[in-house]
Amino acid sequence: MNRLKVLIAVSMFMVVNYFGISYALVGVGIHYSIDMSVKMDAAKEQLTFDNLKLTTDGFSGIPGGWTPTDAINPQNIPIFFDRGKLDRTPFGLGGKIYVDIIPFIDCIELGGDFTAFEYDGRIIYPKNIGILNPATTLTPDQVLAGKSPSLVKIDYDTISTNLKDIKGAPSVPGITKTPFAKLDLGLTIRKYLRIPAVNHFLRPYYGLGFDVIFATPVPSSGLIKEAIGNDLRGNKSLAQIEATMQGSAANSVVRKILDRLMTPHFGMNIIVGFMVKPPLMPLGLYVDGKYEIPFEKLDKDANVTGMGLRFNAGLCLHFGK
Repeated sequence: MNRLKVLIAVSMFMVVNYFGISYALVGVGIHYSIDMSVKMDAAKEQLTFDNLKLTTDGFSGIPGGWTPTDAINPQNIPIFFDRGKLDRTPFGLGGKIYVDIIPFIDCIELGGDFTAFEYDGRIIYPKNIGILNPATTLTPDQVLAGKSPSLVKIDYDTISTNLKDIKGAPSVPGITKTPFAKLDLGLTIRKYLRIPAVNHFLRPYYGLGFDVIFATPVPSSGLIKEAIGNDLRGNKSLAQIEATMQGSAANSVVRKILDRLMTPHFGMNIIVGFMVKPPLMPLGLYVDGKYEIPFEKLDKDANVTGMGLRFNAGLCLHFGK
């Protein structure tokens, strides 16, 4: 048994040594990344808190048949999240390690990129609700469900979920609005184009790989309910809802967004690029573009897509062929 273990160890050493000598190539790089793949349109979504009922306490012009304790069902309470279009920020950094360990494949690259985006976000909630027809025979639920301009007038207030507007909000590099962050980790198989006239300093390459993409969610009814739902339970008046919103609601929503950065999505990529490296020097420059193809949306509720180009440019230490 001991002889077998020695034989296996020697064999593995010989194989690794053979590949290390015959295909010796290893490199490491760091780059600036411009991610053009993520897209999200502006939208406004009604929020529903399952355990919340809005009372008519504080409404003006209440009909004679109503009482201040009448409660409105969650799906009819006019609370919304309003988001703007997603904008790319200047922050984007990444790196890669590549090595040649398999015959007929020039190198296997393991890379990662962190890019940041932002958008205007705000929660819209009712501050004043006035009944315009005190003689109506409709119930509070029927009036709020229809929201007819002849029956009800709603005055709204807002709280911003933009980092610059929130006291004590976490700091995210390059972001002043509501954050969207994306971390890409990919394994890519690369091949070099052999061009004898320029191969001693210019090396074009192409490849195919697979990605794991981690992205923060966009505030939706479910996320905001998790963030502040415990504070919006039971029967609440307009004044009580306002007090909750003006408290730590925005900070809680932003922290919930960042806590969920590690939500994984899977996909593939196609890479095309080149490396410039003077002879006899390990320092080089590389520029490449990756076309990212996620297998699903990065956020289904907010229709955030991730298919598109990402450009990288950086420096590398390259040893070997």
